[in-house]
Amino acid sequence: MMDFAQLAKHLAAAAARVRPALEADLLVIGEAQKKIAQEMIGTEAPGWAPLAESTLTDKAAKGFPIPDPLLRTGEMRDSLRVEVEPTSFGAEMVLGSDDPVAKYQELGTATIPPRPFLATSAVEVMPMAKKKFGETAVTILTPGA
Repeated sequence: MMDFAQLAKHLAAAAARVRPALEADLLVIGEAQKKIAQEMIGTEAPGWAPLAESTLTDKAAKGFPIPDPLLRTGEMRDSLRVEVEPTSFGAEMVLGSDDPVAKYQELGTATIPPRPFLATSAVEVMPMAKKKFGETAVTILTPGA
């Protein structure tokens, strides 16, 4: 059993491991979210509007797979990137793309209904994130770990 001095020492050491562990966890979670988002591209997700007939005709004429929403060349799918940045309170993870088509597909436009593959992947990765952060917290706070 620990006394208060030993507990204080342990917690101080644990605090020093939080940021690196958080950054590592965020990278793992971000890569998992990226994989989910990439797998959504080219599949019909619940709640998404079906592709317009004009879109299907255009895709077929250009030799792209149909219906395969969001997928033509794979350029948008391959543009997804995960970044983990330190912040004043710990760290943050961002999954996104510099391809403007990703924004139009995610949020929709006047003529394109939204097909939120990034937001949906964020929701789908949450159970994994909860488990990962919980495991890391236990590891950091367990003496001798």
